[in-house]
Amino acid sequence: MSQSPEALIKTLKAGGPNAAPALEQLKVVLLGFDSLPPLSLPTPNARAEISLAVSALEAGCLYSLSLPSTTLFDTCTSALFPIYTTLPYTPTADTPTVHALLLLRHLSTNDLPLFHSTLLTYPPPILSHPHVAYCVSLERQLMVGSYGSLSLTSLPHPSFETFASDLRDAARENVADAMEASYESLSVDTMKDLLMFSSVEELMAYVQDGRPDWDVDPVAGVKFVQGERGGRAEGMSMVGRCLGYAEEVERIV
Repeated sequence: MSQSPEALIKTLKAGGPNAAPALEQLKVVLLGFDSLPPLSLPTPNARAEISLAVSALEAGCLYSLSLPSTTLFDTCTSALFPIYTTLPYTPTADTPTVHALLLLRHLSTNDLPLFHSTLLTYPPPILSHPHVAYCVSLERQLMVGSYGSLSLTSLPHPSFETFASDLRDAARENVADAMEASYESLSVDTMKDLLMFSSVEELMAYVQDGRPDWDVDPVAGVKFVQGERGGRAEGMSMVGRCLGYAEEVERIV
């Protein structure tokens, strides 16, 4: 190995074309650490090895967000989680952010049970961190369907954008379905605000790409066509989603 593990982590954090090769070399290094799960042996260098592994895997998590797939993120968090929950480790500056990203990942896949079970493993210092507190607040807004209050545009950390974008798209579709099922028409400005767009042009592009059956007039507003998605069937679907949230709340309580 031409670089030390610490130098490889620095290269990984810097991103760019050298990040992926650095990550591959770090994987080889970590495979040689018997102090890590699943063995978790009390080796002479266990403390240093665990600290290095946490730094490397957290850097891998953050680097993975620049990639089109979430596979690497899931791989890194799967390796980190047993370290976080079973081994004595020293948190880094990135530790709270990675904990928050894991929660956002569960929200983006609508896996509320996993969100709550993961949250239960977090120690008080992590729970009180603003990044994690933001995710908890976001989940509560989603649980009650308070889409208008979602804080998905002003994010506490740039790395949140990947999963926040997924949540924004999902919330937008739910709001659009609800409006289509509940109203015959709405003004363009109202639609723009409810669907969390910053301009009418963004709204128009969304309608053209995803809701071509809507009749849009900048002055008269948007008229909804009750097609296969509309009407009572969609209304019952929305009721079903609400009941699902209610059941999850009851399970938690």
